[in-house]
Amino acid sequence: MVVMVADGAGAILGGAHTESKAVSSNDQTIDGFGLSLTPNPAFDVTYVNVNLDEKSEVSMKIVNQMGQTVASRNYGELSGKQVLPVITQDFGTGLFFVQMQIGNKQETLKLMVK
Repeated sequence: MVVMVADGAGAILGGAHTESKAVSSNDQTIDGFGLSLTPNPAFDVTYVNVNLDEKSEVSMKIVNQMGQTVASRNYGELSGKQVLPVITQDFGTGLFFVQMQIGNKQETLKLMVK
């Protein structure tokens, strides 16, 4: 996937290439982990839903459109169905990327904050 970053006028500011899959609504999930965001778009909080068949090291990093990390957390080893809260009230409005590291795999979900 190619991610392009644009300013408010639509001018391209930069871009990056990633192999991660992205989803933009809670109606879609990422294969393998059942990853989803609810609600999306979010106002003050959203929840990352994940279903792990086996114990895995889990960490999360949230980046803005400029590639800056706005939040991160290491959850350690998790297994089974998990609901991980993300407090978004201090992010400001816009598009963010929730990067989930699960074991040796990284998956990225799109998050819209209003």
